[in-house]
Amino acid sequence: MIKYGISNSAVYDSIWAVVDAVNLLPEFFIQYPDDCNRQKAVAAAFQTASTVRFDSCAGAIDGILIWMTKPTNPHCAEAGVRPKNFLCGRKHKYGLNCQAVSDCRGRFLDISMRYGGATADCIAFEASDLFQHLQSNVLAPGLVLFGDNAYVNSSFMATPFPNVRAGSKDN
Repeated sequence: MIKYGISNSAVYDSIWAVVDAVNLLPEFFIQYPDDCNRQKAVAAAFQTASTVRFDSCAGAIDGILIWMTKPTNPHCAEAGVRPKNFLCGRKHKYGLNCQAVSDCRGRFLDISMRYGGATADCIAFEASDLFQHLQSNVLAPGLVLFGDNAYVNSSFMATPFPNVRAGSKDN
């Protein structure tokens, strides 16, 4: 800015123009694969990486709180929510609830951030495009996502047995 005499706002305008252009490139879209062969390849990779040799895992899902400073009242009004919607009581931090599905190498297959940190993972997931997509039987037969006990067991989601610490159910 100083060297070339460019204003602060012009620099930010340029940065956001580049960010917007990159975000519009289709090859950078993160969207769960519709193709059954790609889903089966994800499951095969999980099977190879798993000591138990799970053959049905088409992705691992979990939520994470993306921290942020407390939003201002005008920002909350713009978003149509109160500041408490962003407060994760368990972590005592403000943020956004990010739902992400990955393959066995940790590469993102799907990502969604539609709710504040006060929202439970299962509710944030149920608001995602992926959830709506999974309800229309997009997964290849016999495949499911693996999630922790924050999610609801269903035809497309495998969650742990409750209160299990050892034995066949743990395996």
